[in-house]
Amino acid sequence: MKVTVEEVRRMFPKHRRNGAMSGYIPMDVFNAIEKELRKDIREQGWNIRVIYRGPRVNPKQSMTRRRDATHAVLYHG
Repeated sequence: MKVTVEEVRRMFPKHRRNGAMSGYIPMDVFNAIEKELRKDIREQGWNIRVIYRGPRVNPKQSMTRRRDATHAVLYHG
């Protein structure tokens, strides 16, 4: 199953005015499509980062760790 960035953006539209390219993608869905999604990102030559969202176990953390994440969001790199 081929998954593209555009399909992900349609399935999970962003709801706020920020630099995100997508809305919140549940981690179970992201894990299932990650391989194909990253392949599409490489093929298109896009500079896209995946930022994980969810609780920060350590208050000193500036970002959520993947293992603690509940969602992923695509951002322009």
